[in-house]
Amino acid sequence: MAINTLPKALLNIADRQPDRIAMRNKDFGIWRDITWAEYLENVKNVALGLHALGVKYQERVAIIGENRPEWLYSAIGAVCAGATWVGIYTTNPAAECEYVVGHSDSVIYICEDEEQFDKALVFRDNTPKLRKLIVWDMEGLKHFEDPMFMSFDKLLELGRETDRQNPELFRQLCEQVQPQDIAGIIYTSGTTGPPKGAMLAHEGYLWVGEAARSVMD
Repeated sequence: MAINTLPKALLNIADRQPDRIAMRNKDFGIWRDITWAEYLENVKNVALGLHALGVKYQERVAIIGENRPEWLYSAIGAVCAGATWVGIYTTNPAAECEYVVGHSDSVIYICEDEEQFDKALVFRDNTPKLRKLIVWDMEGLKHFEDPMFMSFDKLLELGRETDRQNPELFRQLCEQVQPQDIAGIIYTSGTTGPPKGAMLAHEGYLWVGEAARSVMD
């Protein structure tokens, strides 16, 4: 397998070294190890959940939240589904979030908590392509009901159910991704004009990774 996209890079290391630590996350003051196998499982469930929600090849998935495992699961899950993640600064007010979501034609908005979710409630009527609002941390939202609203846990469960129905689908989705496809879009701060989206291809990420490895070897 030629390792020329982010999905293939993830599959390669998770298949070869599933028990190796991929990252650590501090939870209530205690560091918890996350293996490559666990990382891949969460990414797979996000990807299949997004696919079940109708996310199509090269559609955009907006993500707003602080650094945490769910950010990576969401971003890499999106690209494994064939989509493109779009990062939004957590400090952006609702109007600036609306600009990024609208300008990028994002169809899904994945956010950290109630604060970031409330921003979407302000602008969602102005972004007609937006179909679903997904939240990682449900504190303050456990009793909230809305057709567009979904918890991150529900997204993962949707992915698990999709995997049970079609165990081959995840790797099939990963195979459709091409090196020149746009993996992510990062918007500038917009201090001198409207924010501009910098498009980052899979092959660019892998080139940087290979360059860094050659320096460290």
